[in-house]
Amino acid sequence: MLMYTYIFRDWLVMIAQVSRAQFYHMGALIVILMLSVSMTGHKHANAADLTEFLYSALKRNPALQKTMQQIDSRAYARRISKAGLLPQLSLDANTSLSSSTTYGRGESADTRDSFPEAGYSISLSQVLFDPQTYYSYKNAQISLNRQELQYKKDYQATLNNTLNAYFEYLRSATQLRTTKMELQSSRKRLQQIMRSYELGNVAKVDVLESQANLDNILASEVTQENALKSALIRLQELSLLFEKPTSDILSVEHIDGIDKANFDNWHDIAEAQNPDVLIAQKDVQSAQLDLKSSQSEYYPTVNLNASHSGSDSRAAGANNATRNGRTQNQSITLNLRLPLYSGGSREYGVKQAQKDVQISNTDFIDVLNSTIADLDTAIENINANARSIEILQRSIQANHESYEAIQTGYKLGERKLTDVLDAQSKLYNVIRDYYGARYDYIINTSDFHRISGTLSLDVISEITANMVPIVIGEAFDIPIFEEERDQ
Repeated sequence: MLMYTYIFRDWLVMIAQVSRAQFYHMGALIVILMLSVSMTGHKHANAADLTEFLYSALKRNPALQKTMQQIDSRAYARRISKAGLLPQLSLDANTSLSSSTTYGRGESADTRDSFPEAGYSISLSQVLFDPQTYYSYKNAQISLNRQELQYKKDYQATLNNTLNAYFEYLRSATQLRTTKMELQSSRKRLQQIMRSYELGNVAKVDVLESQANLDNILASEVTQENALKSALIRLQELSLLFEKPTSDILSVEHIDGIDKANFDNWHDIAEAQNPDVLIAQKDVQSAQLDLKSSQSEYYPTVNLNASHSGSDSRAAGANNATRNGRTQNQSITLNLRLPLYSGGSREYGVKQAQKDVQISNTDFIDVLNSTIADLDTAIENINANARSIEILQRSIQANHESYEAIQTGYKLGERKLTDVLDAQSKLYNVIRDYYGARYDYIINTSDFHRISGTLSLDVISEITANMVPIVIGEAFDIPIFEEERDQ
């Protein structure tokens, strides 16, 4: 009875788990859609642009849809396994019509006889003790749970990959915009130098150096335009939403890293929530059940069978007990089966299962160590991004002041043109690094939450709350660009 209590309890849990996976998926879509709609009334409207890509990815991603279908398949497989422990009831019925003719000799007349016959049988069987069937049922439950964890993994991977592709596109767009600003500055300089050359104030070499610098920037622009197209293709491939992003992240004055004192806490969180770690744990549990199932082949099985049958046969031309009457039979059978020898297959099956347990434990340790290492790397990347952003903000200002001073020195004849070009290149490279570090911070933060198993809609909403619409032709959030425009 205790076994069946556990079966009934697990059956209720299974129903709840399957429903939770399905409702979680639909709930996520609804929350993302509501977030997209609600933000249209915010002062930073259209920040739902990112959420539209995420909504489309979650709704249309084939891998995620396949995982949901596999959850249903595993749920059916579990019910099939459970059926082997439940009562089996069957009904058999038959009817027939027989006839015979006896030919007489001499004065004896021919005799014809015909009679119908009908019968039925009801049988009931119930497993009382069958460890292999029970462990098979438990393994089917683990397979279902494993598939639900696979859904969590695919769900978080879909969010992470789409978000990363979105910000990789913004990175490429920002790199291109920065290069266009650099190109604008270089063109103005070339025009000024050509006028000075025509007046005889500068040498021909200055014109050639300025033109070469402009050509290098033009070549970089072509490369970055191609990178932007590739990034858009990647984003559209992941989200199956064939539009362009229209919102970008706001500039932030200060970005916090992750305190290394909390590393151990995050390790515990990753061990408890990372889908890969949890899947590896389920594989260990499955291997342990396989071992128990192999060991149970030495155990007896006990089955209870009960049956009731009846028949009705009547003859038209005869009156005897075999052809005219009804019969009923009942039987109850308790069957005990104890395997004695199977050629050594059971012994080697147990040894193989023991090795499989060792293998699954080794895989679990490997997955756990890799997860912890990836988590530490993600934390270090986030902290490096946070430090870099602050440093690069100061570096932009310092390089801009140096650039301005060198330009002044060149006009006064104290510096060479190559000094100006080098200073310009350093300035715009620092600007590109600054924006790249901002996008890297978001991407690495998303990766960090995916690895720790905590990537959720709450994390996404924190990002979208700090986004604003992209305005074509609008200057960057760095004041020096306005100065560059006025030169």
